[in-house]
Amino acid sequence: MPKKTRSEELTELFNKTPEMQECSQTAGAIANKLDPEDTVPVTIEVPKEFVRLTEFLEQKRVAGTNTAPRPAAKVLNQILVNELHDQLHWLVVGPARYEYYRNLWNRFCDESGAPEEKIADPTKSGEEGPF
Repeated sequence: MPKKTRSEELTELFNKTPEMQECSQTAGAIANKLDPEDTVPVTIEVPKEFVRLTEFLEQKRVAGTNTAPRPAAKVLNQILVNELHDQLHWLVVGPARYEYYRNLWNRFCDESGAPEEKIADPTKSGEEGPF
């Protein structure tokens, strides 16, 4: 069996911390109990122009088909559900995507004498995109 890298050793130890145990248990419980049919109603306030945008884009989505546009409330609900699925996915596979867990990891690396393993803040990369 090949020897573990420093990063692998740190990750193994970090995953045993109370914060990461809580993260893993919570995300796992949510993923295991997730039932798309078990819903609760919530009220959200969306700027009127975003509703207009949603309706416009939904009309374009079905343009040229025999499909009726979905009501804005259904489209917005699906957008929110998709975003929450995405958040759960990243909490399971890459919690460092979230600032809280990235900061925990970076402190853990400092405390472990491994500052080279720290994860940079992607919002402060200094790089500009093509636009």
